[in-house]
Amino acid sequence: MGLTLALGLIFGALALASALAVVVTRHAIHAALWFITHLLCLACIYGLLNAPLLAVLQVMVYAGAVMVLFLFAIMILDASVLPPLPQAKGTLQALAGVLGALCLLAPGLAWLLLEGRTLDLAMPAAFDPGSTVAVARVLFGSYLYPFELVSILLLVALIAIMVLASRKLDSAEGRP
Repeated sequence: MGLTLALGLIFGALALASALAVVVTRHAIHAALWFITHLLCLACIYGLLNAPLLAVLQVMVYAGAVMVLFLFAIMILDASVLPPLPQAKGTLQALAGVLGALCLLAPGLAWLLLEGRTLDLAMPAAFDPGSTVAVARVLFGSYLYPFELVSILLLVALIAIMVLASRKLDSAEGRP
């Protein structure tokens, strides 16, 4: 086993464990910190896959800027401890169990269905994921509108946080 494979397995296991910790923890701050750990593990995996640009962008954009926005929202809304979840009823529990089982079985079913077949997952020869020029051409060419929609979505989320925080302050001061 090579060093790259060993590190990939270690970072993959850490990413899986930290993603599980995000879902399981009851404290919003702890969940955000586990999510940052998950994003950093993904950045390490990108680095192992010879995509240094994606690794750096993962750290700067997601683990940096987006997580600062999440932590800002948690602090403003004073959502440090999440309220307990309501108990699901019988039918809803059964549906969640079936969907969970399907999600767990999907990779195995895909492997059984595709056994012996090869998939052409290679990138086009002209695309280099480590090249800033290639990524910029794709991002600001084919994906310009989705890129702008995401920026507008983040702006709307930030405005919504401010509105919710001002309502909470108004209600604490007794104003309608």
